Amino acid sequence: TYPGQGGTQFGFRGIYHEILLNEQIIKTSEFEGLPQKVDPVLEKTIFETIPGDRCKVTIHTICPSVGYRDNMIAAGMEPALATTHAQLDTLLTSLIDKK
Repeated sequence: TYPGQGGTQFGFRGIYHEILLNEQIIKTSEFEGLPQKVDPVLEKTIFETIPGDRCKVTIHTICPSVGYRDNMIAAGMEPALATTHAQLDTLLTSLIDKK
């Protein structure tokens, strides 16, 4: 969990549905910490090799509604995503360095 505005705690819970090595990850996740029950979000992460032995990562998140997305952002989920993306970057860098 992560601290949110006003002392609230929030986090994510999810399920990985498909992992294709070096290609994509498809998962659903639920944002925990909002006062109302929320529907899962579908997320597709695509990995593409680009020149210079680099990897481009594209993350496409589909929320049930614009209001749902806006509530997640208003609750302070951006710092948690920044942390998650930094961890993903560290993991990918370590995997590339092992080649």
